[in-house]
Amino acid sequence: MKGLCLFVLLCVAPYSTKGLEATLAELPSNGLVMNPESGIPPAVNLVCSYTVDPGETMQVVYFYKDGTTDLDQIVAIVIADGSSRQTNAFATRNDVTVTASDPSFTVTIGTVTLADEGSYYCKVTTILSNPMAITPAQTLKLVYRPNPPRITRGPQVATDTYRVTCSSDGGRPAPEIRWFKVKSSDQMQVTLNETSGNEQNQGDTFLVESAVDVMATQADPVELICQLLHDSLISQTTTKITVPESAGPSTATTENITNSTGLEVTLAVLPSNGLVMNPESGIPPTVDLVCSYTLDPGETMQVVYFYKDGTTDSSQIVGIVISDGSYQLQNAFASRTDVTVTVSDPSFSLTIGTVTLADEGSYHCKVSTFFNNPMSISLAQTLKLVYRPYPPQIRHGPQVATDTYRVTCSSDGGRPAPEIRWFKMQSSDQMQVVLNETSRNEQSQGDTFLVESAVEVMATQADPVKLICQLLHDSLISQITTKIMVPESAAPSMTTTESPSNSTGLEVTLADLPSNGLVMNPESGIPPAVELVCSYTVDPGETMQVVYFYKDGMTDSSQIVGIVISDGSYQLQNAFASRTDVTLSLQSFHLFQ
Repeated sequence: MKGLCLFVLLCVAPYSTKGLEATLAELPSNGLVMNPESGIPPAVNLVCSYTVDPGETMQVVYFYKDGTTDLDQIVAIVIADGSSRQTNAFATRNDVTVTASDPSFTVTIGTVTLADEGSYYCKVTTILSNPMAITPAQTLKLVYRPNPPRITRGPQVATDTYRVTCSSDGGRPAPEIRWFKVKSSDQMQVTLNETSGNEQNQGDTFLVESAVDVMATQADPVELICQLLHDSLISQTTTKITVPESAGPSTATTENITNSTGLEVTLAVLPSNGLVMNPESGIPPTVDLVCSYTLDPGETMQVVYFYKDGTTDSSQIVGIVISDGSYQLQNAFASRTDVTVTVSDPSFSLTIGTVTLADEGSYHCKVSTFFNNPMSISLAQTLKLVYRPYPPQIRHGPQVATDTYRVTCSSDGGRPAPEIRWFKMQSSDQMQVVLNETSRNEQSQGDTFLVESAVEVMATQADPVKLICQLLHDSLISQITTKIMVPESAAPSMTTTESPSNSTGLEVTLADLPSNGLVMNPESGIPPAVELVCSYTVDPGETMQVVYFYKDGMTDSSQIVGIVISDGSYQLQNAFASRTDVTLSLQSFHLFQ
């Protein structure tokens, strides 16, 4: 007996299935501010939405906290008729509600506490083709805005040497304090390392104190700047003092100018899940670091700095823009022709044209001004590069014991290494349960990774098991699953076996295209379509795993046109990924001899 599968690549109007896609709305990346200026305590809405193919039906929606593998991690369950149930620690909470508006479901936490911090997920299961999809995690982090920094002169600790202390309380997490000094004789602003620091827990918040020792004289005094950095602050808060000023210690406070907003600096948000290096469009990505600022009337921008991986050392400077609009690239960026700076005051853009892994890191923007507010530093924006992995490939392994089978799932091409999860569904009860892997292997393949995971499962011909391999990765809007039934045959499908005497092995053919070329202006006037028909024959007991269509070579992933896996699902790749006129169709039948 031989099996024959016919794959047809049609360049016609498409009908394609997307399968099940689930998303959980983003939570504030810098944390939820518990003491906002409005004084109204915040609520949290966990909004889960999904899309399915026509004819598919949602079965159950689960909300999870801090994992998706155990029942005690479930927050709430919504079933197809719209009814819901809260579970575990959320079961008795009157401030938590579930709202169903299919295909969107919302869990609202009315009174948020620190116990609610954690990672939240949404899982959607369907009845027919696509068993489930799990969203990427959304992290709920609670922050308290710290009180403005207070700067205090301490004693003169040596001749012309003074101790100055800066403190702030009420913040969560503990804020960071940085010091800068400006000497009257040169007016150069430089970083100053703290002499001592102290951090105290005050219930839900923290008190932070930092001290510096600085040399100064009456003839050449020093202005000290204490800067407070915290996730809850749109721009960083600074206060300053001049030493020496008097023989006895005194406290300086920052005078609030009427309707002054000060200097505020922001760096545009970069993709939180990472920049996809192999997007469906096939066009390599670029990065725009957009720094914007606002300042009080009469104040003037002096210098804009772009930093990478810190803001305390000149070796971390990427580029400098001065007030006349001229700029200079620095350090590793100085010789790069793909990096440009665009000035449109009060906005400045640094564009990285050809992004590489060396560009990963945390970026900041710092703006210094001439008068009241010497400088402000933006919150860090992290550039993370990801490669979308190939769909998971699942294959039978050997029968390792009576009614016990090993099955392996693998995926390559991803960065970071994707996560593989297993689920099984026993035919006798149709309950889908989590399955722990037996072994796992992760291999670096240059910039990307190959991940393999294996499970051992008990199954019989009378009560077979459906195994589901799920691939989770930051680059995927929804997770990819593939499935297989065990047992399928006595001989393992993907192991090397001795070929019997009448075996022909695997034979693959691609139907001929017109040798004289395809006529683009035929007499009928109907533009031509192209069918790339791939057929194969295999020995009895053997199973097709993956079919690839290539163009102009088959040694590189960039040459792949489309991929078809054993369950009939497919994915177009590279330049074909975004084409709506290209489809893959699967026709499967058997020839009996």
